[in-house]
Amino acid sequence: MKNICKLFTFVTLSACLVETASAKSLGGDGPQANPHVKSILYGNARLKPINTLSTGEMLKRTTLSSMKKTINKQTFTFTKYLDGKGNVSQEIKNSKGIVISEKEVPTSKIQIVGPEVNAWIKKVMQSGDHRATLEVDIALSLDIPIFVTPEVGVGEIRDGQTINGKINGDKISPKELNAYSDRSAAIELRNQLKADGQRMDLLKKWASAHKLADAKGFKQSLQTAQEGLTLSLTAEQLHRLIKSKDKMVVGIERVTEVKDTLAGAMSDTNITNWALPYNSRRGNGVGIFMTESGCAQDFRITNYDRLAGLETNHSRNVGAIIRGVSPESYIYCRGGAVLP
Repeated sequence: MKNICKLFTFVTLSACLVETASAKSLGGDGPQANPHVKSILYGNARLKPINTLSTGEMLKRTTLSSMKKTINKQTFTFTKYLDGKGNVSQEIKNSKGIVISEKEVPTSKIQIVGPEVNAWIKKVMQSGDHRATLEVDIALSLDIPIFVTPEVGVGEIRDGQTINGKINGDKISPKELNAYSDRSAAIELRNQLKADGQRMDLLKKWASAHKLADAKGFKQSLQTAQEGLTLSLTAEQLHRLIKSKDKMVVGIERVTEVKDTLAGAMSDTNITNWALPYNSRRGNGVGIFMTESGCAQDFRITNYDRLAGLETNHSRNVGAIIRGVSPESYIYCRGGAVLP
């Protein structure tokens, strides 16, 4: 049970970290991004509209954060307060300093093309350098559903052996649980492969329609499991794509160089690296099984076996983090949430 508990605890902890980060982000940027949100989460607290506070609560409140945001050429100030009871409240003021409700904040206009892309196109067209290219991420709305039947499963594993298990509350034998796990993995893999095939067909058709099938990066992008492409395009190609106003295109941004912040991430998550310099304390003899939305390509990670699944950004990052904190361990990855 310990192995499974550790696995589930790790997954749950990751989810909590993501949800907390999302909640904080929503609390900080929510009103600007979605002015129709009735209540914004801040950590584990729910914000109260400022006009529901009593005079006593307002006198005791302290400022948590305050920031200005320009939306559709109008400036708004978003402030969060903490009162004596631990409640977090929010206040929005317009450019005249008048307190307004969230409904009065206009919705931001969706900007599909990043400002850096537009600036680059303008600069290159003025210089007349028709051979220059810019590497861009093109997000596409492919709308490929993958249907998964919600189920709840629990298994106890001791010394690598399945002891017992439950599926949707019903007890099953170890043999039945292992067979069920194999069937579930096969079904999920089949559905994923079907979706990947549909994704590739749509991307090929889309690229052909825009005459981008020969662009640098197209073939590599097809091998990933993301709904979009990373291409190196000329100013003319970008201008033509933007001018087409293709509704499948939901974003075009310049590719930015990502710096390795693993050391900082280890520190932030209370992982100490004091043992890594010792040759016998780098994960030697340890096998790690990971399940993800997909699995990184084999050449990206040492001591690694991709059992099934196409690469996704998240699985690539998770694999890199595991390799960073345990350099000598062996990693096995299978796409989809399945037991080893």
